[in-house]
Amino acid sequence: MKVVLLADVRGVGRKNEIVSVSDGYARNFLLKKRLATPAEGSAVARVKKMQSDKQKEHQAHEQHMKEIHRAIDGKSFEMSAKTNAEGQLFGSLHAADISKGLKSSFGVSVDKSLIQADHIKTLGVHEIAIKLLSSLTAKVSLNVTSED
Repeated sequence: MKVVLLADVRGVGRKNEIVSVSDGYARNFLLKKRLATPAEGSAVARVKKMQSDKQKEHQAHEQHMKEIHRAIDGKSFEMSAKTNAEGQLFGSLHAADISKGLKSSFGVSVDKSLIQADHIKTLGVHEIAIKLLSSLTAKVSLNVTSED
């Protein structure tokens, strides 16, 4: 029997998937516990529409990330920070600070979780990797200067 899962079921499938299970399992467990509904007309159409919408959203996100990649890959920007007399930073620059610097320099919003950089504690040029997609990484140069 084909059913549309209404919740994740271990060993069977994930929510909103159409799966084939034995008739007894479907009637006596999945349908009784309201974990699934029979795969008929409107339920199947709803699942296919959701899958189509999800795929369109994924493609739009991918396109947006590619545009960000074109805007920042290989470029450099500068940020200033307070330093002591020896040139050491007071504190460090974190991914959130780098994200704000990218926004002000290039006008693109990059989530701080995508920035792959350790805390920057020294002046000078630092290479930063930004993993936009699993197969798309942008590399930018950050020049940290001393605030006067």
